Parts: sequence; structure tokens; C-alpha cells
Amino acid sequence: MREAEKYRVQIEVPGCQNVRLYRIDDEHCNPYRIWKEMGSPENMNPQEIHEVIEKSSLVAEKVTYTYENGELIVSGRLQVNDTHCYIIRK
Repeated sequence: MREAEKYRVQIEVPGCQNVRLYRIDDEHCNPYRIWKEMGSPENMNPQEIHEVIEKSSLVAEKVTYTYENGELIVSGRLQVNDTHCYIIRK
């Protein structure tokens, strides 16, 4: 497996107070992984379907960031097919 690529985003945002991250990767929002961990059932019952939906839902995470001279700076690591979405609120 390839090593994750580092990234750093710097954006001018006046008065930032709240940053959240939504991510899709091997560990977050991955219904396929959950289904495999369940033993790859062919005919899932309603409870199993509910479990997969619940465990693979997008969840907002608090983000460590810096705010310098009116600029918000976030950084992270991405592997192939990963997605990160930041929500920035004043």
C-alpha cells in the first residue's frame, strides 16, 4: 500500500471559530469494510442493514487548526480514493 500524501491548506478567512472535518477513507464512512467485518453476508437482515448504515455514516470531527494573520491553516494525510471535506464557520 502506498504511503499517505501529506497536505496543507491555507485560506484567508476572517474570524474563524469552528472547523469540522468529514472524511471518507478506509476507516471512516466505509460500508464495504463494515460488511466485510460482518462476514460478507449475502442476505442481510434489517438489523444488519441498519448497522451498516449507522456505522458508515458521515460524522463531523473537530479539527486541530491554526489561525494566523487572518488565515486558517489545516493539514492532513490522504491515501488514494480518500476524501476530506472541511466545513468552516465564523
